Amino acid sequence: NEDDSTIIKTLGGSSLRTGYEVILDNWDRVLIGPVYNFANNSVGGYLSYMKIWDKFHLGVTLNSTDVSNFHISEDGYYGSFDAYWRF
Repeated sequence: NEDDSTIIKTLGGSSLRTGYEVILDNWDRVLIGPVYNFANNSVGGYLSYMKIWDKFHLGVTLNSTDVSNFHISEDGYYGSFDAYWRF
């Protein structure tokens, strides 16, 4: 049903993500790993750097939905960032 597929696309897709975390001497982190996207049957990945302060964390990530698609877009490569305060 076309309406059902639209709802699924709106809610997001299914993916399996795993990875590695390297803790640096200053407690900053580098995260890297593959992502398998079930909706597109594609393999992507991510590379992230997380800056750690006492209470505040800031992360910058380069994501790929499909490593074979070299376009800057939601279906190819895109960036993201996270910021949060830890108590």
